[in-house]
Amino acid sequence: MARGLLTLSRSDFGFLMRNSFGAVFVVVMFVSGCGGSANSHQFTVSGTVLLDGKPVPAGRIYIEPDSTQKTFGPGVTAKIVNGKFRTPEEKRVAGGQYRVRIVAFDGVTTIEATEGSALMSSAFETEISLSESSSIQNFNIPASYFLQPPDGK
Repeated sequence: MARGLLTLSRSDFGFLMRNSFGAVFVVVMFVSGCGGSANSHQFTVSGTVLLDGKPVPAGRIYIEPDSTQKTFGPGVTAKIVNGKFRTPEEKRVAGGQYRVRIVAFDGVTTIEATEGSALMSSAFETEISLSESSSIQNFNIPASYFLQPPDGK
């Protein structure tokens, strides 16, 4: 009797069940992430960015993992609007040590400058430690970074 691909005898079925259970278990655990969701230890980051105590009108915040502190993974960028930022839901970060770089603009847009003129002579850089409980970060950039005052005065 010829056997098709889907026709198994009882002994063949028993053999497959005994010898493939471990492999199937490993595949199922790998796919399911051992019971946790893919984002169970990842979160968004939000907060405020002030320049000498005043909200930054426009800008960008770059949050990059610090590999020298054994933090790995993708970085994330968020827009700063009226002193507030929030990283996108689809761009979550894991806990660990991060390097932060902030650039600030006056928000007065032109064809050449979509976020306005620069408010600082260079990017503000700092380091932060992130965890789910510290996913709200507030930054106050000192006046020494001013290229021009936020109000143009």
